[in-house]
Amino acid sequence: MSHRAVDRFMEGRGGGSTLTIVFKLPGFSASDFHVVISPLTEMMAVLHAMAEPDHHLEARSVLSTISESINNAYAREFNFLSPLWARFRCRLFFPFSPESQSLDAELQAVEALPIRTFVWLCAEGVQGMRGPIPPVDRLIQETPERRRFLDYCLSRSTARHDLAVALLNDPTAVRRRLLCFLAETNTLFFGHEWMIVRDEIRRAAASHQHQTRTLSSGDALARLHYSAHHAIELNEVRIDKLQQYSVPLKDRTVIAVPSVRIGSHLTVKWEPDVPIIIHFPLRTASAGPLGIGAMRQRLAALNSDSRMELFRHLVGEPITTSELASRMNQTPAQISRELRVLRDADLLISERRGKLIFHRMDVDKIVHLGPDLLSTVLR
Repeated sequence: MSHRAVDRFMEGRGGGSTLTIVFKLPGFSASDFHVVISPLTEMMAVLHAMAEPDHHLEARSVLSTISESINNAYAREFNFLSPLWARFRCRLFFPFSPESQSLDAELQAVEALPIRTFVWLCAEGVQGMRGPIPPVDRLIQETPERRRFLDYCLSRSTARHDLAVALLNDPTAVRRRLLCFLAETNTLFFGHEWMIVRDEIRRAAASHQHQTRTLSSGDALARLHYSAHHAIELNEVRIDKLQQYSVPLKDRTVIAVPSVRIGSHLTVKWEPDVPIIIHFPLRTASAGPLGIGAMRQRLAALNSDSRMELFRHLVGEPITTSELASRMNQTPAQISRELRVLRDADLLISERRGKLIFHRMDVDKIVHLGPDLLSTVLR
């Protein structure tokens, strides 16, 4: 493939301006790609929605029901541990085994982790941003690295700082508290929640696992989420997401985990020495969810005084180009250019009635612009 062809392809995918996670496929074996059912990951998805309900409007009814089952003591422990399942979502809650396991088995696996591995994964979760974590030996001693780590956690929130101090001072006690909390979560409400969603998750896992055997690795990976694209020419899978990373899959195990309670969001974890995780949703907010480029185009289309004035006319009634030109004291050619911007952003509906064409705003897309923006930014 020529450099010019590669450049054209990159322009078609948004070029350098579009943030993407890139999975490099050379050397990746289909035998290293697994679709796994994980009740612990689904529990984490529910806890994440509880911690950030404004990001999960689709889960409001479920969260309202859950809130009735928890007490003050549980709420205090939830708040103490919540940095682990806030936006970054700690790797600790995702599978380590390429085979589906019960919740009890997954909790036992967390309990059996070497304490340094537990501290490393928790520290990354508490920090809450992708970036280098100091060696565990430097974190658990009084060192400049420990102080910088704690200072950074404090700069993000007192909750993160308090959990970080407890983790580094006595990681065994924090692990015990976490496991007790997760067991209580299962007793209070998650056991019932899992009964509701497990069959749907099992069916989806079976379907995607079949695709890993019948499709190429790139096509099977791309089928996990609407934002993923198999770039056959480049031998890679590109995920349209507000992150910029390139991840070689050669000699790595990839575990895909289907979920009901993560809205339309996609999470990718690629820490060294543990399997790569793709946490993907079974349900998306709407048909044809917006990509980052489409969202930018819609916001840009409305970022104009003249188009906002057009908006006011077009949202009230279907109207012709000539009538808009008369109302706004502009030429039909000027109005046509502004209408084209709205049409290219898929915000305008034009209908022919006899010899005339009437234009109106697509009100449904405007109404959903807020939720679509939230879904696009946070996926």
